[in-house]
Amino acid sequence: MNTSLPHVIVPSDRNRKVLEFCTTINESIPYHIDVIPEPDSESLDCHNNVRVYVEKNGGDIVFGWIIWQHPKIMLEAQFHAVWKSSQKEYRDITSNEMSFKKILL
Repeated sequence: MNTSLPHVIVPSDRNRKVLEFCTTINESIPYHIDVIPEPDSESLDCHNNVRVYVEKNGGDIVFGWIIWQHPKIMLEAQFHAVWKSSQKEYRDITSNEMSFKKILL
């Protein structure tokens, strides 16, 4: 018997169930952010990665929730940190285990 969960996907930011789920976490509307990992960032250490990056490059740390979808099973929220530039551009500088190029935050 296969007990592993099916693959995880980054859901659409227009999916009604995703939007309803997000309202249970906070009042913000989810949006996609590019994942462009910094070469010296540690996987699964987003809070420290962004803190160090802000100290070196400026900008701000933004906390939020990555929304993952396990198709036909569940939605999952993972607390996360991303970088916001002085021009208000958002970027995930931490690599993720699944090598996604975008996340939903």
